[in-house]
Amino acid sequence: MKKIVLGILAVTIIGGVSFMMKAVFLDRPADPQAFVNQAVANYFETESAAFESSVNLSISGAENLAGNLVLSFSGRGNELKKYLPNLDYNLAVTGTAGGATIDLAGELLILDEVFYGKLARANLTGAPNEIAAAVGAAGAFAEKWFAISFAKLKSADPEIEKLFEEQKNKQLALRTELKNLFATNDIFLVKSLPFSFGQNQKFKVELNSEFLASNQFFTIIEKMLTPQLSEGTESPFALTEEIKNLIKKVLLTIAKNSSGTLEIGKKNGLIQRETVVLNLNLTDLSLESLPDGQITIYADTKISGIGKPQEIFAPTEFEEIDPLTLIPAPAEVATELETEENLE
Repeated sequence: MKKIVLGILAVTIIGGVSFMMKAVFLDRPADPQAFVNQAVANYFETESAAFESSVNLSISGAENLAGNLVLSFSGRGNELKKYLPNLDYNLAVTGTAGGATIDLAGELLILDEVFYGKLARANLTGAPNEIAAAVGAAGAFAEKWFAISFAKLKSADPEIEKLFEEQKNKQLALRTELKNLFATNDIFLVKSLPFSFGQNQKFKVELNSEFLASNQFFTIIEKMLTPQLSEGTESPFALTEEIKNLIKKVLLTIAKNSSGTLEIGKKNGLIQRETVVLNLNLTDLSLESLPDGQITIYADTKISGIGKPQEIFAPTEFEEIDPLTLIPAPAEVATELETEENLE
């Protein structure tokens, strides 16, 4: 009987060890770098998902900026591959910075081409009078929903509809370009694969500073930072060479001083969690007027419900803002320009 029990125990242990070895080793991707690249590209094929993210930002040694802020993001979205997806997005900022105490929160919702916004709370103490007054005035609108219908704006003028379609096509093309770029280049450099039980594999990664500072990547960044105008139109938003070089230098510095961990589904190849740590001295950013000081950022993002429809509802009570009142008529613009010329 004793031999039978010992035999069963041995088989159980061997089976368990075999299972763990399979989970840890056999489920690992044969090419970790290609697996990570594809996981990043797969993000652009996501139709729906929910996420929670927290960012801890700490600045020390800089007298006018020192403090600690906690930024909390959460949201869910459907039809994410569309130009205007349906989104429900919450943001909160709490903590101290430069001697001021901050407590801000709000919500942005996009549904059927209508933008809804609400300021949940706005509390600020110890800040300069002008900033405190502006936040105090904004606080008067707290807990009230406002809405702007982008659909109405398009239907009001054929030129606006045309411009919208142009921008939509350009942004969708940019999305495809980004997806292909991330799938074929090493954005995250895989440094190691920690033992990972369960459905997800962890990857210790670093940002590829050489690629992020390249002209190839910056071309994409420039398209994202500046409005895409019609072909042949001279853009007043074009970046100067000085600004381009400055942005590249900042990207290079951030990449060299950051590291992170990705958790990716072993079977579905989708990113489930991402953590990033950044440590650098403010003067390393080479930006004018920034004091000497240390900045530390820890960001943790969890993604769930990938591919599952998310519940997003419009507020039942809101004040609608006429979008046409936000756009000055041509006659008004001409009058303003004429007035400026006369003043000169």
